[in-house]
Amino acid sequence: SEKDAKLYPAWKPETVESVRRELESFVGGVVDAEGGLKALLTDTTVHADANLAALYGLPAAGKAAVAQRPGVLSRAFFLASHAHSRNGSPPLRGHAIMERVFCATLPPPPDDADTSNPADAADASKFTNRELFERRIAPSDCNACHVVMDAFAYPLEVYDAVGGHRTTDNGKPVRTETTLSGTDIDGGYPDLTAMASAMTGSEQVGVCMGQHLATWALGRKLDLETAPDTCLRDSLGAALARDESFVSVLGTLAVAVASAD
Repeated sequence: SEKDAKLYPAWKPETVESVRRELESFVGGVVDAEGGLKALLTDTTVHADANLAALYGLPAAGKAAVAQRPGVLSRAFFLASHAHSRNGSPPLRGHAIMERVFCATLPPPPDDADTSNPADAADASKFTNRELFERRIAPSDCNACHVVMDAFAYPLEVYDAVGGHRTTDNGKPVRTETTLSGTDIDGGYPDLTAMASAMTGSEQVGVCMGQHLATWALGRKLDLETAPDTCLRDSLGAALARDESFVSVLGTLAVAVASAD
């Protein structure tokens, strides 16, 4: 997405291409190393060219383990794609995690929802980005949904609108603690590393990833009202939640697709 050139002068078309390639290299590396869901969500390996090294604050291009980059949710492509031009967005990032990682069905916002950027407020410089969004969702008619959705994204507040890592925001320490609800891993987590680690053992996450894989392999949306599609999704999900490798799961999926034909 477009970013504020004054705040992020390094965010250029070539940088966008670099973060896209890094995500592809990361996922490809997980598969090639016969990793599974745990590696996808927690591995800290970064494949950085010169553009990405500058964005990530690395001394040089190359392959390296970077503690601040646990798993796919910490990568600039995901973070920048779900952010505003000047600041990250807990609703956008939280929505993406719920929809793509947990396969949750979310209701549309009400017609009168205020979707403006809280960073545009006159007093925005007095608050961290998280505080601005917490203030926005404080009314009861907003809080019921956002308290669940935004919680997934608060650990991502250590990353700015282009995915750069930070420890302060408007001169204040960045708060990454969160409390998840409505999942099979409900509870409090201090940061992304802890939350992502919990996700690796989530049956909901495994089933959701199984659904994505089956949809891709079959070339169609799954009919979850029928036993064959539901059983396929659930069996793949159980294997992923056990941290079986993607190579193994894809092999199982190939057999299932061939049998269906």
